Amino acid sequence: MSKPEKEYLEEQLNILKGAKIVDAYVDETSDNGWPECWPVLIIDMPSNVTDKATGQQIRAEIMIAQDEECNGPGVILGLHEIKEMTNA
Repeated sequence: MSKPEKEYLEEQLNILKGAKIVDAYVDETSDNGWPECWPVLIIDMPSNVTDKATGQQIRAEIMIAQDEECNGPGVILGLHEIKEMTNA
């Protein structure tokens, strides 16, 4: 990963600091007859991140994809380990 790519990704992730995950689901789609399961997180952005037009707090859906072109669903690494070490 080049320095510009790293800086871009850090900028993208910084907006999520303080956000709260309020829901999660799997969006099942079909690609040429092949089922795909996309992880989606519903988040409430922190109160300091507001809609430019309305000034209201933002609730957003974040889909986890393998790349920016959405060539397929992605995976959230670390969730299995959390489940294994908790009673969730």
